Amino acid sequence: MTKKILVIPPTQESTVRKRLREIAYLISNRYEVYILYWSKPGGKNIFYRVSATLRDIFRRGKVYKKNNHFFAQFPFFHRPFFMVKRYNQRFLEDFLINHKIDVVINGVHYFFFTPKTERYRYAHIFDVNDLPTEETKSALGSFIYEFAKQEAQKADAVVACSKGLVDYVQSQFHRQAYFIPNGAYIKEFSNIDAVKIQALRRQYGLLGKFVITYIGHIGDWIDMDFLLAFFKAAKMQYKDLALMIVGSGPDIAHYKRIAQDRDIIFTGGVLPDKIVEFFVISDLGVLPSRKNLFQDLAFHIKLVEYTASRKMVISSDLEEVRRLGFPNILISELNIKKWLTHLRLARSMTWDAHWDNLADEYSWEKIAQRYTEVIEMVSKRI
Repeated sequence: MTKKILVIPPTQESTVRKRLREIAYLISNRYEVYILYWSKPGGKNIFYRVSATLRDIFRRGKVYKKNNHFFAQFPFFHRPFFMVKRYNQRFLEDFLINHKIDVVINGVHYFFFTPKTERYRYAHIFDVNDLPTEETKSALGSFIYEFAKQEAQKADAVVACSKGLVDYVQSQFHRQAYFIPNGAYIKEFSNIDAVKIQALRRQYGLLGKFVITYIGHIGDWIDMDFLLAFFKAAKMQYKDLALMIVGSGPDIAHYKRIAQDRDIIFTGGVLPDKIVEFFVISDLGVLPSRKNLFQDLAFHIKLVEYTASRKMVISSDLEEVRRLGFPNILISELNIKKWLTHLRLARSMTWDAHWDNLADEYSWEKIAQRYTEVIEMVSKRI
């Protein structure tokens, strides 16, 4: 009998590929997979947040099919915290019973505590895709930490997407986690039409340019001020440089105003089926992350994607980047002089054919297979 899996992603952002959603898509050829669709109200407008909360409390439970995948919805609370845990847990338990779910896979988000198994027995995989919280002094930070701790300790298996997070789970929650990294569709990077790339260069005025790219969300963990200062210093040495910043973020308008350089291009967000082209268009990738625990423990999949594109990268000195150990990644603290040295080195480096397979083990297909092995293991405990 085909096992039924419920996947609860920690975010519903659809403009980028997200870990648990991609895994859910890929394992659906073997299992009957349901993806829980939920939304977290954004913005600071209190009336919008209240109306969104009321909408979700009275949401009608349903299962529907979209693009050949099953999605599920049921009511849930956003606040207060004691009701989030009690009632959301009950709504989730009712769904498991009604749909005879065999395995639940949930990520780090405090809305959905998994129920105890006295009333209904199922297997549980807790997926740690990020540092649960950077602080535990606030009510929200403490609640998120307790959520992650409880889920990790009662799960049949814990999976973490970086080796740093494996260590974190062990030290904080006293559980041994399976290391299954984030992934990419590696084959996409070798099937790009050269004519299309040339056209993209022409579209953005990059013909004859050495193109440096940052690709990803521009959050406060990315030091954009440093990146712009580095590029300004680099252009004093190399007149052929262009900087392309591919992604969205709350402060993009501010950085557009202060950039004041025709060779600095902000593309905004790019859809997942187009993003590969921007890796391929690059001559050099950069990852100017601020040094903190969140970034040290994160698995930076963009480094794998640059590698699949056969590109050199300059990256902040982060623990997980060092663990990755790819020879095409030049690592340094955020120091302009050191980054200029790395830029000079990167421009002189040539791709080594022995590096061509470095990214292969990070293909989503292989990662989904590793997830399948964990699913089969925990299923035996039902």
